[in-house]
Amino acid sequence: MVANEPDDKIQLLVVDDDPPVREALSSFFSGADGVAEVAVAAGGAEALAYASQHDLDVALVDVRMPGMDGVETTRRLLACRPSLKVVGLTTFSVADYGRLMAEAGASGILHKDVDAASLLRAVLLVHAGVAVVSEPFSDPGGFSTMAGGVLASAVLTTQERAVLGVACQGATNREVAARLNLAESTVKGYMSTLMTKLDCSNRIRLILRAFELGLVNSPSSSMFGAARPGSVGFPPVDS
Repeated sequence: MVANEPDDKIQLLVVDDDPPVREALSSFFSGADGVAEVAVAAGGAEALAYASQHDLDVALVDVRMPGMDGVETTRRLLACRPSLKVVGLTTFSVADYGRLMAEAGASGILHKDVDAASLLRAVLLVHAGVAVVSEPFSDPGGFSTMAGGVLASAVLTTQERAVLGVACQGATNREVAARLNLAESTVKGYMSTLMTKLDCSNRIRLILRAFELGLVNSPSSSMFGAARPGSVGFPPVDS
């Protein structure tokens, strides 16, 4: 086990049978913003032993491990710690892995080639109750239902994130259309899709949700001040 000095931030567990991966993740998350403590386990049995004795907020679990795989590890971890948020990690582009992890109760699944900043954001998002999914696992329905969260920027296309970014600067649909060289009806369609994906009933809630989740710059630097375009999150799922 490897750990930082804990505080009131996220208690994180990394479960992976590959020593270099464990070391890399532990090193990255140690001292990362929002993370208090990082523990590591070499497999499901070790993870369960740790979870039975320590408070945990988020676990990153390798899906494909010898002996107890990530799906069974997730199921047992959640039986032990029902409030725990689990994110599966895998190097394999197998669509069924996403479904199996969702059925086990995970809050998302990420491919291991996701960049470091996005991995940290994923941990922060699942801790806040948001389901996270990266390519090639582009169908997040199971996670959004079973994890009880909304969908993160992982499942927003490049164009959807562009529309959201401009809308959050206070632009009307017509102004968004002009800025992005789109038809106004197309922008309306994107806004409807964004409201569905982010579980919002109207435009105001959508904008507030975007700021809350960090999908665009803070209000002080965009909608209520000098506009700065930008969105953050996982590699886009282009459509």
